[in-house]
Amino acid sequence: MKVNISKRLKAVAESVSECEVVADIGCDHGFLPIYLLLTNRAKKAIAMDLRKEPVRRAGEHIASFNLSDRIQTRQSNGLEGLKKGEVDTITITGMGGMLMRDILKAGKDKLEYGNRFVFSPQSDVDAFRKYLDDNEFEITNEQIIFEAPRFYMIINATYKKGSKMNLSDLELRFGRDFNKRDSKVLQDFLNREMYNNGILCGQLSDEVKKGNLAVVPRLEYLNKEQTFRQKALDMIK
Repeated sequence: MKVNISKRLKAVAESVSECEVVADIGCDHGFLPIYLLLTNRAKKAIAMDLRKEPVRRAGEHIASFNLSDRIQTRQSNGLEGLKKGEVDTITITGMGGMLMRDILKAGKDKLEYGNRFVFSPQSDVDAFRKYLDDNEFEITNEQIIFEAPRFYMIINATYKKGSKMNLSDLELRFGRDFNKRDSKVLQDFLNREMYNNGILCGQLSDEVKKGNLAVVPRLEYLNKEQTFRQKALDMIK
């Protein structure tokens, strides 16, 4: 029996290297750990969620695939329900970057050097990368995918003693070594962002011409963002 998962979750799953035990934080329906076991990327899994209902639903789906002996379910606030050394890989997806940061900060005592991670933050990606860089997480790979109507970043990282990547401002925004990877989807993302912000800049410029000076700081900020994105585009063409 096959499990149907979204393009985003499939990309996350394919970013998981073969491992003994994976923990999926914020498991929701439980399909990611199911897929990881069915594709032999993990031998065992722990599906965890803060809320009772997703844990119950995940348990039902896991049972329907006859995987209850290999996938545990736990109601847990972030990493709280894990024991140190219990897993070698952790996936955290489907939430904002600041929530992911808070989960890592609160559960750092559950981690071991060498733990591997797959993250897919849906907002504040640059601030999340900054946290990783400042706290001994080494980003080993990144990709950006498009699943209508959104773009999604997927970040592979390892918790590595003494790691410090010293990411540039552009790398914080668009990914480590963003200009050295297959960049077609990133180009599409940047072009769409520039197009949408260009429209907004035009609207704000019209407001300034009408004497509405209150929008000037916002217009200046957006113009700087356009310059920043153009610089990234020039580096990956």
